[in-house]
Amino acid sequence: MSEFSSDAAAPWATTEGSSESWADSPFPALEDQQQASATTDSGAKKTAQADKEAGENKGLDKLAADLGDALDTDKESKSAEAAETAKDAPPAAAPSFSSKLLIDVEGVDLDIQRSDKSSPLYSALTFEDVGKQPDTLPIREQVLINCYAKGFKQPSKIQSAALPILLRNSPELGRPENLIFQSQAGTGKTAAFSLNLLTRCDPSIKLPQAIYTAPTFLLCQQTLKTIDELAQDTGATRLNTFNGTTAPNFTKGKITQQIVVGTLGRLANQAVGAPRNRQFDFKNIKYFVIDEADDLLAKPNSRADIDKIMGKLDKNVQVILLSATFEEGVMEFALKTAPEPRAVITLPIKEVTLDNVKQLYIQCRNDDEKFRALCEIYEAVNVGQTVIFVKERGVAFDLAKRLMAERFTVEVLVGGKDMNKQQQDAVLTRFRRGESKVLITTDILARGIDVPQVSLVVNFNLPVDMDEKQHRLSISFEKYAHRIGRAGRFGKKGTAITMVLPQEEQQIKLIEQHYSHPIELVNVFSDEFAEAAKDAEN
Repeated sequence: MSEFSSDAAAPWATTEGSSESWADSPFPALEDQQQASATTDSGAKKTAQADKEAGENKGLDKLAADLGDALDTDKESKSAEAAETAKDAPPAAAPSFSSKLLIDVEGVDLDIQRSDKSSPLYSALTFEDVGKQPDTLPIREQVLINCYAKGFKQPSKIQSAALPILLRNSPELGRPENLIFQSQAGTGKTAAFSLNLLTRCDPSIKLPQAIYTAPTFLLCQQTLKTIDELAQDTGATRLNTFNGTTAPNFTKGKITQQIVVGTLGRLANQAVGAPRNRQFDFKNIKYFVIDEADDLLAKPNSRADIDKIMGKLDKNVQVILLSATFEEGVMEFALKTAPEPRAVITLPIKEVTLDNVKQLYIQCRNDDEKFRALCEIYEAVNVGQTVIFVKERGVAFDLAKRLMAERFTVEVLVGGKDMNKQQQDAVLTRFRRGESKVLITTDILARGIDVPQVSLVVNFNLPVDMDEKQHRLSISFEKYAHRIGRAGRFGKKGTAITMVLPQEEQQIKLIEQHYSHPIELVNVFSDEFAEAAKDAEN
């Protein structure tokens, strides 16, 4: 059942300057409403009505002070010179939530993090050092040139650990090493296996040699982009098995590209289809990469598809499993899929969530109060880009409609029948370009999707695990970690805010305990704030 009651159709939002046609929208009836909402500036900044400003200022000041204090990690490092200068200055306004976020996002020195041994971006090796390890291939020269051109100066911690294993040819096994590896969101896992594939695949052999799969079309597409950038001028080519429609996109005739990228179901169908319809021989595949492996291995249907593919592969295939989370329940399946791995690189639970993502929560009495808190946050905050996670598609559309009615500009990205892959791609492209600032989505975007400009993640609904009939089972620690990992990419600082109903208070405590990481309460609904908000409504 929807969280908000309304008779209006679901919104489809874009922004000023967007190149997408409204003919692509599944909700064309809202074109006029959307075009009107696109006139709001900075995406998430509401145009306040003049007769409400006086009543709202008091509440916004309180909000800015509360959130600003929660993010202020530099209170004790003020210089004596700054203190002296400020002595005779007029009283300053409380630091705004937005100013703290912008300082955090823009003030991060990645080179400093690479030299900090406690950072996931710490560099233990150079890329050239990788090939100096025993029985290990050096990264292909042109791939290395492309790597530097992409801005990778040195390997991250996970790349330093993974690459020597991925590129090692085991004398004992007579094949490349299998690897199961885990690292936090945005720390270089995709580049690690891509460097391996592009070093190992032979461009002179016009047959598929590697396959990559992931849970969603969007993640497959993002990985394809990384492979393309690193493959420039190498002669290696790839094929995507999706084209933005529901129909398979295997080309007619035999496939000659070295790397095949596709969602699991399509690859499984190709593996077990009639021999006359198969377009490549899975026995020629030497490398099999499963991204977000814990998610796929946790689902019986996905495990069955993986088994179909594994049954067609040579016994010496290199199997690579990766994710930001690996809970105990799936490790048994992981070891079965990637037997005798050279290493299983996992993180202590307390390190799964990134330290550079500030975690906060807001107590809300009901869903209307959640909406009010969200509006007030965006009134007080001017952040770069934001992702709002909700529990299901209907809530996404209802929340977007209410925000649009308040003159916010938002976009919605969901799966299922409400949005095809071309529309998903168009929304995500606009968001990555910065043409839209606020994206409301479900867990379809929680895993792996990289938008470096995102500095704020809002959990409008707590993440939960569901059974096959979509019945709620329990709080999902893994989904929480993946969601908040959309902020804080590649060492940048970000903030995650979770909105909590009274009956959910204990679940926030469980997340804190699970990851041994504090989630701070932000008191935006103090008596003073509530009074100011009430005055603004009258």
